[in-house]
Amino acid sequence: MTENLTISNAPPAHPGMNFALLRQEGIKHIERLGGKLWTDYNTHDPGITILEQLCYAITDLSYRLDFEMKDLLVPSAGENRKQFFTAREILTVNPLTINDYRKLLIDIDGVKNAWIKPIKNSQPPIYYDSLRHTLTFEASKRTQQVNLNGLYRVLIEKDKNVSDEASLIEKVKSKLNQHRNLCEDFASVEILPIEEITIFAEIEIEEGFDVNELMAQIYLGLDNFISPHLHFFTLKELLDQGKTPEAIFDGVPLEHGFIDDEKLDSFIKKDQLRTSDLISIISDIPGIKNVGSITISRDNSSESEELALALDPNLTPQLKYIDCLTSNITFCKGQISCNPNLNKAKNYLESLRQKNPKTPSTTQIKDIPIPVGQYRELSDYESIQNDFPATYGIGEIGLPASASPKRKAQAKQLQAYLMFFDQLLANYLAQLEHTKDLLDFQTKNKTTYFYQELYSIPGAPEILNFEQNSPDGKWNDIDKIRRNRFLDHLMAQFCEKFTDYSLLLYDLILEEKLIDDKLIDDKINLLQKYPQISAGRGKAFNYTDSSQVWDTDNVSGLKQRICSLLGIPYHRKTLALCNESDETEGFHIVEHILLRPRSSNDSKQNPNFLGASQFGTLAILKGTETFALSLLLVIILQKWYALNFLDFGHPISEFKRTDSNTIVTCVSDKHGLSNNERIQIFNTRNYNGIYSVRVWSKVDILACTLLIHTGLYQLVSLLLQVQQDTFDIEIETEVVESETGKWVQLYHPIDPYSFQISFVFPDWLPRFREENFKKLIYNIISAEIPAHITPYFHWLNKTKMLNFETAYTHWLNTIVDKKTTPVPIKSTTNNLIEALEIGRVGITSFSVLGYMTIGTDFEVIC
Repeated sequence: MTENLTISNAPPAHPGMNFALLRQEGIKHIERLGGKLWTDYNTHDPGITILEQLCYAITDLSYRLDFEMKDLLVPSAGENRKQFFTAREILTVNPLTINDYRKLLIDIDGVKNAWIKPIKNSQPPIYYDSLRHTLTFEASKRTQQVNLNGLYRVLIEKDKNVSDEASLIEKVKSKLNQHRNLCEDFASVEILPIEEITIFAEIEIEEGFDVNELMAQIYLGLDNFISPHLHFFTLKELLDQGKTPEAIFDGVPLEHGFIDDEKLDSFIKKDQLRTSDLISIISDIPGIKNVGSITISRDNSSESEELALALDPNLTPQLKYIDCLTSNITFCKGQISCNPNLNKAKNYLESLRQKNPKTPSTTQIKDIPIPVGQYRELSDYESIQNDFPATYGIGEIGLPASASPKRKAQAKQLQAYLMFFDQLLANYLAQLEHTKDLLDFQTKNKTTYFYQELYSIPGAPEILNFEQNSPDGKWNDIDKIRRNRFLDHLMAQFCEKFTDYSLLLYDLILEEKLIDDKLIDDKINLLQKYPQISAGRGKAFNYTDSSQVWDTDNVSGLKQRICSLLGIPYHRKTLALCNESDETEGFHIVEHILLRPRSSNDSKQNPNFLGASQFGTLAILKGTETFALSLLLVIILQKWYALNFLDFGHPISEFKRTDSNTIVTCVSDKHGLSNNERIQIFNTRNYNGIYSVRVWSKVDILACTLLIHTGLYQLVSLLLQVQQDTFDIEIETEVVESETGKWVQLYHPIDPYSFQISFVFPDWLPRFREENFKKLIYNIISAEIPAHITPYFHWLNKTKMLNFETAYTHWLNTIVDKKTTPVPIKSTTNNLIEALEIGRVGITSFSVLGYMTIGTDFEVIC
């Protein structure tokens, strides 16, 4: 039946496309402005004619605005521009979970299945000596084993056709190290040995079926059950299932398609094979009449199991080749025995496998293409003067040569009046044409206002003065401000902002004109690299890539992200050679898990790193307000030894020690006590101007802790005799109630390797000397670092930075060399630890950072 096409008489949904509505609103506006003087609104009136032409022009603009977004943003013909990220680029992430890594490994050719197992007992074993407060390889009655976290054992089940296991292991290691998570490492990669499974069965088949084809189907079904292949889905299959792009691309991008999480969870290692399952698989094949008997056995065992066969967890079961099974499986049709032909059965088997390939092609469509629009020539403008009746004499035809000078002057006057509207309309279309440029972050074009010159209008050169009177600098400043706002909008799409950094630039950069340029460049840099910065925010650097050791962008995703938010380059490079006048900036990150012992060939480790009691942790809870009472807390260990626990200028409103008998010294001169009188702070809540202290008039120290600067500690005892007649006093201050910073000493774990990293900053570069910039660094790191990782901060001068970078470079070159033995690795590791001065770094430069935990090191004063 032929469909009748009709034109709807309903008004357009958008008011801008409704000519009648625009005309009506225009007349109402005229009535409000000049109703007393202008009363003729008929179509013959010249003013109404002008109104109708403008209304028509507005409907044209609205019509163009109503194009699909892909048409509005499509590049002009011949222009190759990539303006947006695809779903695969922006939605996928670096592997994060165990399942993510399993998908990554199963995607490798030759890997059939993979398992990632956390290592509970690290090798070599490490023990904590509670007496010496250090780590050792020697177990004793006073030691406890330290189990490192973040180490994994990788188990691989290979395909049957893989013969070169060493090559496969290298492929797996390379893939894992390219996608390693921060503060994690893969201690070992192993290919599980094969446990061949033999099946004995008696099978009765129906008439009219080929025994060779049935043998191939039985073998394929049993093989897929005993050692299954995980199915890869295509993009089309998942879309047809109704899955959204957000769900499809949630995870690691794979080369062979997509793996369903539910399927992967069920793709587990079998612990036994039941004959009932095998009978069910065989019986479901068309042409199988009965399974008389069936048993299972290992290839190296003479015993067969009739019910179930337990599988070795350290082996991977695989069905023996069909060549060996044709003699173990007998077929019959009724009472007549019929044995398959091996060659024919193998040919059928190969044909079945080709019809159902185990691994999809890598050339399949794995991404959703960006919609391609139609180029509409949005800026093409035709003057409204050409639509006026010819009697006006302002169109392309113009006036006849016989027209009087007065008539020509009147036409010029009308043209000049209408050119104001022409310029507005032409500029609007130019702005619409360049919408794609306003939302573009692939180029550094700063222009945000666009216009068209009206050369095409007849008589325009006689009326318009095309000389540019507005200075370029004025428009450049406006464009920079608007360009920053457009980039802010694009960053907001990814929930990113540069607010604190932008405000800080105004304090650090003297020339205000440079600030907008700097911000534009930094924002464009962040947006251009956002897929890798976002997806790899928890990714570590690849320490096995020998071609990317120094002067490289082979750095962690965390560093890339922090540097992008700080507006500094993230490449690994030498900082010690930079002068104060250089624009080069940067820092280094060291993962402690990579500094773990690789061998127990030496019973001693570097004491500066393994002296566990040398570490302290400060949990900075809230506030930085200053109040009158400032305390310097000094732990008295001996009359001639003292550990400067907190030499800090900021106030303290609450301080706790696990040892309730710790003595502190108050050096404030505003408390009314004797100078350096010993006090103990207790029961402090929100500071409200009254500070309670307990004065101890007599303290005898009978024994104390012996502190040795080498890092070894001998715990004797700490006994305090306190006079009983103590009393409380109140200290009046002029400070009003305020939420002040609270410092709490936390117990530091005896494990110095797991989920800990060191940030190494240069302290001589101009921006890095600014306290506000330091606070910005701390705030960004606290916001971006994974919550389970503890950061340590080191600010080094040029000399110490040179020593550190020398040791760091040697260490990187050592661990990247596959032929290096554990001895040089240990040597370069200890040199790096010594250069970092872990265990001997002061905390006087730390500021209150808000809600976060900061690991730092104590400075021993002897």
